[in-house]
Amino acid sequence: MVKYTSLLASLAALVAFAPRPATAWFPGVEQRFVEEKLIDTGSLGLPNDGLVAAFGDFNADQLLDLFYLSADQRSLSLYTWDRTAYHWTEQSKARIRTKSDFIITNVVPGDYNYDGRLDVLLMGGKNPGGWWGDDETVEMQVYLQQSDGSFSASHAVESSGLAQPMPLDASGDMRTDLLGMSSSSNSKPQLWKNTWDESNSTSVFNVTTPPLDLKNFDCKFPSPHFNAFIDLNGDCLADLFLTCEGKSAEHLSYQIWLNNKDGNFTLSRKGDLPRGTKSVSFADMDRDGTIDMVITSCSSVGACDLSIAYNQQIPLCTSSQSQTEPCRDPEALCVADKDFNFNFSTKEDNSAFTTIPISTLIPHSSLITESTSFRDSFPTPPSIGDYNIDGYPDLLVLTSNSGQRKVNILQSRPCDATSCTKEEIRKARRAFRVVEEGAEVLSKIQDAESAHWLDVDDDGSLDILVQRSGNSGASRKAVFIKNNYFHDAFFLKALVLNGACQGWCEPTKAGEERYRPYGVSYSGASFKFTVLDPTGARRSTQYGQLPQSTYLSLGTPYSYFGLGRTNNYVENLFIGSTRHQPEHYINIEGLIPNSQVLIIPFQPEGTKDPSTWRKELYLHPGDWIPWVTIVLGAAILLLGAFVLVLHINEKREDEIERRARLLSLNVRAL
Repeated sequence: MVKYTSLLASLAALVAFAPRPATAWFPGVEQRFVEEKLIDTGSLGLPNDGLVAAFGDFNADQLLDLFYLSADQRSLSLYTWDRTAYHWTEQSKARIRTKSDFIITNVVPGDYNYDGRLDVLLMGGKNPGGWWGDDETVEMQVYLQQSDGSFSASHAVESSGLAQPMPLDASGDMRTDLLGMSSSSNSKPQLWKNTWDESNSTSVFNVTTPPLDLKNFDCKFPSPHFNAFIDLNGDCLADLFLTCEGKSAEHLSYQIWLNNKDGNFTLSRKGDLPRGTKSVSFADMDRDGTIDMVITSCSSVGACDLSIAYNQQIPLCTSSQSQTEPCRDPEALCVADKDFNFNFSTKEDNSAFTTIPISTLIPHSSLITESTSFRDSFPTPPSIGDYNIDGYPDLLVLTSNSGQRKVNILQSRPCDATSCTKEEIRKARRAFRVVEEGAEVLSKIQDAESAHWLDVDDDGSLDILVQRSGNSGASRKAVFIKNNYFHDAFFLKALVLNGACQGWCEPTKAGEERYRPYGVSYSGASFKFTVLDPTGARRSTQYGQLPQSTYLSLGTPYSYFGLGRTNNYVENLFIGSTRHQPEHYINIEGLIPNSQVLIIPFQPEGTKDPSTWRKELYLHPGDWIPWVTIVLGAAILLLGAFVLVLHINEKREDEIERRARLLSLNVRAL
């Protein structure tokens, strides 16, 4: 990417970076991908004896890297992306081999010692998944990245209950803490507070009481659970969504704890999830500036549904809206709505909760909700991403039909009379359709174990990682599907770091070089932005950064936004952190589409405002920039030629007129 020095640029820059079909820069140069469809690019250098367990940016080059778990779940390798060779390359120094009695069940990249380098937290146990007995706890180990690209010896972390602890920033200091159940009591929550200090680097976490009202706490986390750290009341500050056990495995409930910025979370909402809930994910599905829930559920007979619980908040202000109706001003998006609500009622007049049977979308198919060849519970919820960048998130789901495990793209579309109620149509809710045109490579895969969205080459399009069944254990055959569709729309990528360094990180030991903190993964950042569509209507959208990191959820460290079709800049981008201070967010105006914005929320000791945050904008070079330059140059030369010709003609006419006047004067004189 090309670094751009200003967040406000001319319209010429916007035209230069407009979306165009993938092509070579100049005639005669070979194109990597030509056809407008999904293209199978193979494993791109990955072996077939393990599975991709996490995404991250290990070497801080702003390209996505992979953490690769071995088939026996006892070692972890790191593969960095080589853009020139267009494949993944293993970094042998970064290989981690655990003890023989530690089986890895989850990999969570993050900066655990707050030095600006990407570390890794491993979760597991001696015998997860019920093979030859059951584990009663989840063991954890932290490996810290060293200056030479290797990992340190493991730092042991106190074990938790069977439910995997979730990463969050509970203290508001931008450090990664963990929230989970006590190993001694599966009904008592506890906090692994990040207390790393270079002067006392013996332990990473200190187990303490969580910032919750324990007197009224009645939530026992199931395993697997779908806990999340994401903004649900609209103030750009991440809240807690907790999944709780019910009276049976088919009955789960939820609790929403709001972040008060005073060191505590307050219980705000609770209720029952749909019966047979198998997963809960989060995204702004209807592009109204609020985070919704995406829920999958299955009945005892195997019939499965896809449901969306829409977040009901005050809407964005529009020119046609009455002045008496409450609404959000586009300049003040990060204002909490104390009356936000989720309504799970299945009544027909409730447009805030829509349910679509999987059999209606994909006939004769059932939903796959968990992996079948992994030691421990491994849920496979829908992967959410806007592959066609129209501003409405799409889904990747796994289905089974006659023993064939397939990957399906469910493209978001407007509600109509064939699939929605009148109230849902009036509220502009969303429906889905299965993408078939150009997706033949997906239909050929019949042994899929998981599927995820990611931008492989950082070219601005969401590609697909499909992990197919391997030979034994947790082995997979990774297949990367290139998204080579042409979409006449724009995108934006955003990444918030943890503020450990300001631009550059200074080494702590003599002889080491300073380094960039770009690889840090940070959970809890929030993004809200407004953009004008071609009709002049203002749209608001919200995203969360890494809201879920348990059970191999494989979230990308950045957030990827589809902007849809627009002929303008991104008007306002509000970026929220988890800092406990009066102003925890900033607003950036006039962002150029097809770019990546990087926020470093560094604050010197004693500072309590975001004035020192560093903002960097990286433009994505369009493939037709040379052609735009050639056309612009040709236009300048052509216009210059016209001006020159007209100037010469005018001078010639002036000379003729001058001579005529002289002749007239001479005649009169005679």
